[in-house]
Amino acid sequence: PALELPLLATQAGGPQSTSLKTHSGKVVLIDFWATHCAPCKAQMPVIQRIYDSSDKNRFTVLSVNLDFLEEKERRKTVASYIEGGGFTFDVALGQNDLLSKWHIKRIPFMVLVDPQGHVASTHTGLRSEERLRTEIEGLIH
Repeated sequence: PALELPLLATQAGGPQSTSLKTHSGKVVLIDFWATHCAPCKAQMPVIQRIYDSSDKNRFTVLSVNLDFLEEKERRKTVASYIEGGGFTFDVALGQNDLLSKWHIKRIPFMVLVDPQGHVASTHTGLRSEERLRTEIEGLIH
């Protein structure tokens, strides 16, 4: 499905939202998560290490938060978690409709999108760093 979402934080003059089209030509790891989800929080440092060591011209991460709180509280909660963890990839705020559009039953739920914009794989639950790296590298080359 198409994916266009508001970003949690933006730099002055930077984009207010992101979409899969924004990252056309790259491998994109979409990570659906929430701050109350322990496995999600365990997965995020793994994703950050992969992101840090990747060629940003060929790979990116789109982290989609699924905390369903009042908007102001949600932005504060998610921003605090992201800053505290030192996460530097894009974080977008998802809505309830994403659960059905992307067939999400449990989180963390990860989707790997190939450079042509096709879903290459999906995974529910924790994923080892080695396995995730191997999958991403296979799509980049």
